[in-house]
Amino acid sequence: MGPPWIITEDVARSCFTQIAAAVNHLHSHMLICHRDIKPSNMLIHLVNGHPQVLLSDFGVAQSFADTPMFTDIMGTYPFIPPEACSGEPYDGRAADIWALGVTLYSIVFGKLPFYHQNLLQLFQLIENCDLDFPLLSRDHPVLDLLANILLNKNPHKRQMDKILSHPWLQS
Repeated sequence: MGPPWIITEDVARSCFTQIAAAVNHLHSHMLICHRDIKPSNMLIHLVNGHPQVLLSDFGVAQSFADTPMFTDIMGTYPFIPPEACSGEPYDGRAADIWALGVTLYSIVFGKLPFYHQNLLQLFQLIENCDLDFPLLSRDHPVLDLLANILLNKNPHKRQMDKILSHPWLQS
């Protein structure tokens, strides 16, 4: 049995690739962290039957020209990375990549990887980073992308170049 794609795998790949490229552009060329990446901040429209995705809502975006480290928690709580939950300074670029991972997970599985109505318990779930990949074969390439790069507890392993060159995005 394959993964329970909410949309087809090809459409998910196309949408995710476009958003990852947009975030890469923000980080590499504009020196900006979005700080609130999530599905509801993605505008999708069809052009000749193909999805075109735009990243929206830059209300909490911030420049990291002086320093990429942030201490305040911005964005939507289920998309916050483990290092921000602890209250320690965190790299906004790695936080954006984590939010990309939560977004991709929600596209693939139709639910958030971490959710609790109680904020402290939600932060504990995120910090523990115990991921569940229901109905997904262990060797599916999207699992590697999610577990080893996007939703890796180590923020230094969340690297945009590894995402953009990942086999799942190239297939």
